[in-house]
Amino acid sequence: MNTKKLKSIMLRQLMALFVVLFAFNMTACDDDDNGGDSGDKTNSISGTLTFTYNGAPIDSAHWPHSSSTSDSIPGYFRIALMPANPDGMATGGPVDGLPALGHGTGIEFSGLTNGKWNYKFEGIADGTYLIAPTYENILDPNGFRKTVGIGHWGDPTKWNFGTPVTVSGGAVENVDMICDVAAGINMAHAIKRSSNPDTTNAGTICGTLTVDNVSKWPTGGKFIGLVGYKHLDNKDSVIARFTANPFDPEAAPSIYQMISAPTEPGVNMIAFVDSTGFSFGPQPGVSFGDYKLLLVDIFEPTGAFSYPNDPPLDTYISNQDKKSFTLDGANPMLFWHADVTLP
Repeated sequence: MNTKKLKSIMLRQLMALFVVLFAFNMTACDDDDNGGDSGDKTNSISGTLTFTYNGAPIDSAHWPHSSSTSDSIPGYFRIALMPANPDGMATGGPVDGLPALGHGTGIEFSGLTNGKWNYKFEGIADGTYLIAPTYENILDPNGFRKTVGIGHWGDPTKWNFGTPVTVSGGAVENVDMICDVAAGINMAHAIKRSSNPDTTNAGTICGTLTVDNVSKWPTGGKFIGLVGYKHLDNKDSVIARFTANPFDPEAAPSIYQMISAPTEPGVNMIAFVDSTGFSFGPQPGVSFGDYKLLLVDIFEPTGAFSYPNDPPLDTYISNQDKKSFTLDGANPMLFWHADVTLP
């Protein structure tokens, strides 16, 4: 992905997440499961949300609907309607929410039909909007970890929630989205992990991967993998070090996770998280420290790069145009959306 383009995307995401958090938490509509602002306007936006968990069909055991931080999956799901410019950048806080703005406990799993939920915003003014499905984990007051975008419509590079929608004098229908709830739950787990007293291994890498064509997902033992390195800063260097000495510890990734293909029909997005021990309560995780490279690519069954001479499918770039990042007690997690085109 183009570095400058990704920088713009990241900056839009940070701004919009802050706006979502502020509006959701400051609007006084607590526990109003009806939601909506009917007003006297005539426009509407409607569609279907398809919920998954790590790309598989969602079940009640993985559905967030709890206002207690001691429950197994604390937090809840909501969807916001936010004014935006044509580039997909939020220009203000939500003007409507489902089930409601404020601290409502979100929708119940019983409201889904075969893992899908039909939504509709009604009575909205002419304009351009972002439709933002979010998971709120309620465990952490930090704005950039508390409200997590878990879905997209249209072009996924248009911020974390997809392409904006423009309405004028009527109804816009079939704004359908994929929402992988694991993206939010992984973030909540990461907050628990960061309390691990062994602070050398309390970091987490998690996020979502969107592919252009699921039918091209690698087969025959090949797989998509997430890898990260502390000592090497590009794919060619990794290959060269490993070729020279397969037992070189600096040639081995410090972060490693196989990413499985979505199993829900029609789904092209899947959540991922690093492969170390992962459950609620203190658990070992990714080692703290400075990292020079994080990427997703296609690998052979041996773990070697499947296409050595090609660039990775995607490489993490921060909003400062840097590939490097640090995991420590103050910043124990990194959330990344990777958008890839499969060969």
